[in-house]
Amino acid sequence: MTTLIDKRRRAGCEVRAIFSLAVEKLMIPGVTAKQVEDSVRAFQKKEGIVSGTIGYHGYEYASCVSVNDEACHGLPVESKVFKAGDVVSVDMVVIHEDIYGDAARSYYITDGPEELIKIRKEPLTPEEALIYHTKRACIQAAALAKPGVSIGTISESISIYAAEHGYGNVTHYGGHYIGKAMHEYPLISNYRNPMFEDHIVQEGDCFCIEPMFTLGGGDVATISDGWTISTIDGSTAAHWEHMVLVTADGRKILA
Repeated sequence: MTTLIDKRRRAGCEVRAIFSLAVEKLMIPGVTAKQVEDSVRAFQKKEGIVSGTIGYHGYEYASCVSVNDEACHGLPVESKVFKAGDVVSVDMVVIHEDIYGDAARSYYITDGPEELIKIRKEPLTPEEALIYHTKRACIQAAALAKPGVSIGTISESISIYAAEHGYGNVTHYGGHYIGKAMHEYPLISNYRNPMFEDHIVQEGDCFCIEPMFTLGGGDVATISDGWTISTIDGSTAAHWEHMVLVTADGRKILA
C-alpha cells in the first residue's frame, strides 16, 4: 500500500526530475520562456506527470517563469527572451496521485554553457550573489525544521538573513504547508508572522519554504497580466523554494 510519505517523496522526485531534465538545459541566452514551458509539458507528457498549475484559478501553464524584476508567478510567454546577465526563476508544481509537489529555482544566464552557479576564483556578479544568498537562506531555514520547533523560528531566520546580507525581502508572498492542496495552512512566511509564529512543527508535516530576495526593496505588485508579481522599484529578484518533510530526527528536502 502506498503511504502518504511515499506519495510526497514521489511528488518531490517528479519536480526534481523536471528541473534537472527539462529546465536547466534551457537556461542559456536566446531561449524563450515559452520554450521552457514547452519543454516542461513535453517531459510531463512523456513521464506521465500531472501538472499542478494548469487550471489553478484559471492559470493556463505548467510552469511559472519570472525574469529579473519579476519575483514570482511570471507567465512563460514567447516575448521573454533570455539574455546574458538575466536572473530567471522557474516555479514548478505537480500532483502525484492526490498529493502536490512544489519547488522553485533561480538561474543566472551566462554567455557560455554554465547555467548554474559554480565555485570560482573571480567575484560573483550581484545577480549571482543574490541567487546564492536566496538559496542559502532557504537551506538554512529548512535546516531548522524538526519536531518541536515553531514556524516563527523558521520564518524569522529568512528575514534575519536578508537583513544581514543587505537584500530586500519579499514578505507579501512566501511558503506554505502542502498536501492534498497546493497551498495549505499554516503559512511559512518570509518573516515572523504573528498569525502563525506559535504553530509547532510535528513529525510528518510537509511544507514549502520559499524566500524571495531582491537587490532593492521588498515591495511588490501584480502587473497588468493579472499573474506576474514584480518589484515596485524594478530591482532584480531571486526565488528559491524547497519542499521539506519533517522526520522524527529532523527533516528531508523532497524537492
